[in-house]
Amino acid sequence: MIRKAGKKTSLYIILLLSLFSLCKAQTSEQDNFVLIVEGLGCNYCAIGLETRLNKLESRMEKKGAEGIEIDIETGEVSFSFPSIDRLSPREIYQIIEEANYTLAELNLTRSSGEKETWKKSEGPVPPPKTESDTADDPRSPSEDPKD
Repeated sequence: MIRKAGKKTSLYIILLLSLFSLCKAQTSEQDNFVLIVEGLGCNYCAIGLETRLNKLESRMEKKGAEGIEIDIETGEVSFSFPSIDRLSPREIYQIIEEANYTLAELNLTRSSGEKETWKKSEGPVPPPKTESDTADDPRSPSEDPKD
């Protein structure tokens, strides 16, 4: 015997589906990386670097680096990665160095719109930013001293 779902049951189903959709949408946000890598001389170099980037796996999702594009002539490497992991410039630097290339420049645009940049001429890659970095700041923007 099949019973009709009551209004209450239908409401719960709609609510659950909405929550599932919301969670799925949040986890699919991507951070975009654009790098300038020195030392990419041929297609085999690019394939080797692409293989390393493909091995990057999200700690929270079942996917990793996506949309990897490598321009051998300019050394530009671009890809996206799930924002939930907050992959840091230092982690990217280490991957490039382990592949025996040199990271000359890194431009990162987080899914939130926050931008991070680094150039080899600026010195060592800064350590990863954490949420506590901004939380520990005793001044909020509204408390900045006025001139």
